[in-house]
Amino acid sequence: AAEHLGFDNPIPPFTTAKGEKILQGINYASGSAGILDETGKHLGHNVALGTQVQNHQITLSRIVARKGDNETAAEHLNACVYYMAIGSNDYLNNYFLPDHYKTSNEFSVEEFATHLVSTYGDRIRTLYGYGARKIAVVGVGKIGCVPRTMDLFGTNGTKCIQNVNLAAQYFNKQLKKLVVDLNKELKDAKLIYINSYGMGDGDPTILGFKFITRGCCNPRGDGQCVKDKVPCSSRREYVFWDSFHPTEASHRTFADRTYKSLLPSDSDPFDLHSLAALDLGIKSGRRAEETSGSGRFKHRNVEFFMVIFCTFFLNRKILDVLGFWKG
Repeated sequence: AAEHLGFDNPIPPFTTAKGEKILQGINYASGSAGILDETGKHLGHNVALGTQVQNHQITLSRIVARKGDNETAAEHLNACVYYMAIGSNDYLNNYFLPDHYKTSNEFSVEEFATHLVSTYGDRIRTLYGYGARKIAVVGVGKIGCVPRTMDLFGTNGTKCIQNVNLAAQYFNKQLKKLVVDLNKELKDAKLIYINSYGMGDGDPTILGFKFITRGCCNPRGDGQCVKDKVPCSSRREYVFWDSFHPTEASHRTFADRTYKSLLPSDSDPFDLHSLAALDLGIKSGRRAEETSGSGRFKHRNVEFFMVIFCTFFLNRKILDVLGFWKG
């Protein structure tokens, strides 16, 4: 998707982006992170969504310093595309790991989806307060079809773990409704929903994939690649690199449909290409004001014109964001 938006190189991570690079976009990704603070912590340190949003506030102050005033900085941020893809770890590295987390005892599947989406909505509203106006929200993919999930749960001859996929469907249904509600609530913003789950429908072999549930790197028992072991020679034929992460070929399949929808169901109300090109307009006599001490912008019915390509990728490594079956 970054390539489609005109970027020749990967979006720089928050930890190293400096100078003019912060004006082109920042990747706030963190492996194993989720919407909830505790998600994935059994694997080690990560940066949860709430902290990623706090990190963006730091970026915000740096942009204000470079632009020289709040209004110019707000114009810049209003033109950026905020690409948010998170939630799968809250299931695979939280809810469905009862030995490490209590959430499956505290919430039913439906209640957990409500809890996640409510928290997600609060984070998006905070980003709106920081100046975000173009936001792409990606649903969770078919996480019940990830090789590691099938290894852990056992398939009994089925292609995927249906109860895990059902959990993703509950989440996506509420997330899509959140996008609709926020488009009504945040009048001068535009959000789109990317249907990654639906893009996983169909037969991958039609696209040239031959190995659907086996990782290219011949992963070990925990699903990770074996150090120094030679991977497959035909990675274009594999959907997954290891037992978790899709290959570049899978990513490109998803990225193409994310940027320009192949089917009407791929995105709602329109695709990433249309969001990036969207002219939100500008109203004269308005200005962005910085809230004292908070670094937030308050907008008085402001709609800013898209002046540059600037993309802020949140929540995952760029390749993971564009996962074929992993939302």
